Amino acid sequence: MHTDVAQEIFETVKILPEDEQLEILQQARTLAKKGKKPSIWDRIHAHSAEIPGEEWDKMPVDGSEQHDHYLYGTPKK
Repeated sequence: MHTDVAQEIFETVKILPEDEQLEILQQARTLAKKGKKPSIWDRIHAHSAEIPGEEWDKMPVDGSEQHDHYLYGTPKK
């Protein structure tokens, strides 16, 4: 049954103009995402996108080299 439905969708959509095919493709992708839980990386990306650029500019560029300084306040090496 599933294959029959997919085939019928394909046959119906392939005769439409390309812009309408793209619209249906976007709708299908949206429906496919509805049932899925976002991955941890998707969630991190979504939260980090909410942080203004000027805040990112304040982040230290030597954080991996000087992590003890930033975490514990030890003198920089």
